[in-house]
Order: sequence, then structure tokens, then C-alpha cells
Amino acid sequence: MTDSDTREIKVTASDAPEFEPVAPVATKSRFGLKLVVLLVVVGGGAVAWDRYGDGLMLFVGGGESGVPLVKAAPGPVKVKPENPGGLKVPNRDKLVYGRMNKSTEGSEGRGPESLLPPPEQPLPKPAFPKTPEKPMAEKLKPAVPKPTPKTNPVATVPT
Repeated sequence: MTDSDTREIKVTASDAPEFEPVAPVATKSRFGLKLVVLLVVVGGGAVAWDRYGDGLMLFVGGGESGVPLVKAAPGPVKVKPENPGGLKVPNRDKLVYGRMNKSTEGSEGRGPESLLPPPEQPLPKPAFPKTPEKPMAEKLKPAVPKPTPKTNPVATVPT
């Protein structure tokens, strides 16, 4: 080593401002960036679930594959009834409408009741005016112009 390497560096007053303590620069918070990344990941997962949800459920496990098969119930579709005569309806032979007509007095000669007003009567046809005996052209005489009275001219025309 040489003497130049062992020399001490001397600081003078003019060099002092370079070594003043500097306040550390405040770092920006990364909270907004973390929130955006979290929203992108959650949104991507939601889109994937929406589009490929059925396939993801099969991939993850469980569930049937393919279209579900609908099976018919075992046994016959139609069965003969125990009583083949059908259902017995009481009072089926009663004529209710006949009794109602007999209970009203004097209804045997009448027809159905009319609740509407009577139909309108048509108006008589309009009367047309009589045609004239002579045409209008024959009744009028041609107009004859009236003779104009002679007047003296106000001025004479130079020739």
C-alpha cells in the first residue's frame, strides 16, 4: 500500500452540508394494490364458477355425470276398478228443471224471457227534390252589353 492509500480524508466546512441527516422518504401504502389484486382474484373465481360451475363440481368430486334419467314407476299404469259399474251419484234421476217450470204459474205458453229492448225501426227514405221543368240554360237569356255613351276625349293624341 502506498502513502496515498493511508491518508485520512479530511472533511471541511464546505463539505458538511453533504452529510446532513436526511429525513426518510415515506413509502406509499400498498393497501390499494392489495385490494385490487384481491378483487381481481375473487372476480375471476366468480366468472369461472358462473361459466364452468357444473364442470368444476364434477372435477372437484361428487355429482352425477351426464343427463339425469327419469324412470317410470314400477307396476301397471292403469288398473281395473273394484266396482266396474262406476260411481253412484245420488238424485241423478231428479228433474230439477222440470219442477222449476211447473212451480211458476202461467209459464207453459210463454217463450224465453227477453231482456233486451225492442229492435230499432228503420227511418223512411229521404225525399229527393223534383227535377226542374226547364233547364236553367234555357231560362237565362244571353247577356247583351250596354252601349257606352260617347264622351269627348280629354286630350288629343299628337300625330
